[in-house]
Amino acid sequence: MDKITVELRNHTPLEIPLEAESVPYQNQNPTKELLTHIVQLGHETVIEHVAFNFRITGVSRTLLQEFVRHRIASYTVKSTRYTLIKDIRNINTETDESTMVFVVPDLFKKYPHIYMFYRKHLGMCIENMIHMYNMLSDLKENGETLDDERITDYVKYMLPEAFRTDAFWTVNLRSLRNFLKLRSSKKAHPEIRKLAKMIETIIREKTEYGFLLDNYC
Repeated sequence: MDKITVELRNHTPLEIPLEAESVPYQNQNPTKELLTHIVQLGHETVIEHVAFNFRITGVSRTLLQEFVRHRIASYTVKSTRYTLIKDIRNINTETDESTMVFVVPDLFKKYPHIYMFYRKHLGMCIENMIHMYNMLSDLKENGETLDDERITDYVKYMLPEAFRTDAFWTVNLRSLRNFLKLRSSKKAHPEIRKLAKMIETIIREKTEYGFLLDNYC
């Protein structure tokens, strides 16, 4: 899971939720302290006006299934229809290159025999998908009307959940707090827990909203 990256592309400035805070209370001097107090009381609609845009790369499709359960957010995800064959065609399955397109759990890396077994499995997956692509391509000669995109749609049935993907994620602060509460738990899936920690670190280090993460649990 060492190739996962998170980049904060944009976020709403603090003056927006402060302005929203002033509306229900007709407060002419909204402050961070008042905003914190309001949120702690459970009145979190104010922070729904704060949006974050993240570019996330290198996560697995397993994580993606967990990720999209957080429905009050917007997702744009890398298309396997247009990129799958391109991603795997030139991978050397005899080397560690297979880990470029598949996520390797940190636990597997601790044990060489498990890592080697897993890597062998990934190599076989790549070879089998390419072989299937070639067989389906040959059907064109027998009158089947399959273009490259449709062929890839069929190859996707063989795609392991470890396959890496990228996403652009837009989420409001209220939903983000909920995400961090659920996914920072020790009971969360290890990969999405790692992602949650990376996102929390970015919010604390690169935005003015760290003070609203202290009590999300």
